[in-house]
Amino acid sequence: MLTIDINAYEGLCLHFQDGGFQKLKELYIGNSDELRDIIIDKGALPSLKKLQLHEIRQLKNIPTEIQHLEKLEVLYIRDVQVDFLQRISTEDWNWIMENVPLVEFTTADGEVIPNSRS
Repeated sequence: MLTIDINAYEGLCLHFQDGGFQKLKELYIGNSDELRDIIIDKGALPSLKKLQLHEIRQLKNIPTEIQHLEKLEVLYIRDVQVDFLQRISTEDWNWIMENVPLVEFTTADGEVIPNSRS
């Protein structure tokens, strides 16, 4: 498991490049005041089963190219702004709901939006 927490990463964009983190199964990214975008290249994080994003208030959207995470089983995105959910593309939303068995989004107001398969 890799944890990036409490402003450990201060950039605007976190980019997982092709070939990176080949054996990583769990990734937690949280409490980042500045992070706006997460990009996942094809070939990065190929073994990832669990992705948790927590209190990344500036995050603009679902990680770019999330569909490359073919083994993803759990996706938690917690404490996001309501408009974050409105910015999720239909393509990403459909892929997540069809391919990730356990999905849960929680807004900063505490509203929980689980997927229909959980």
